Amino acid sequence: MAGKLSGAVGDLGGNVDEALAELRIAAAVSDLDGIVRWQNSRWTELCGDCVGHPVGEHVAPESTSEWRLEFTKKVVGTARTSDYRINMIGPDGAHVPIEVSSVVIPGADHRVVGIFGTIKPVAPPFTRSRRRGDPHRG
Repeated sequence: MAGKLSGAVGDLGGNVDEALAELRIAAAVSDLDGIVRWQNSRWTELCGDCVGHPVGEHVAPESTSEWRLEFTKKVVGTARTSDYRINMIGPDGAHVPIEVSSVVIPGADHRVVGIFGTIKPVAPPFTRSRRRGDPHRG
């Protein structure tokens, strides 16, 4: 069985908050109302400062219904984790395709108290450049 992260890091004399803050994977925590309570530096690079704001404000309109469905499943307890792709709105206003992976944060009584999630930009699909003399050209 897995041990407690905060206890394991504390036993080493370390600080898990500092480690997560500098992780190169964008990570954030929201409450059950969808308000961002914490984000690391990579999340800030991708989304701007979201703390105190609803996560949904940063979801592109074409992805709102899918994001809301996945979020609600965790809040009401029908799913503990989810992995999906949506578009977010970057700090410059551009719609950016991302992969989301999120998990519920259980409280002391095992009720859901929040959601921890990571996001990762998705590279656009590779397209081969077709040039004259290209043997793969159709």
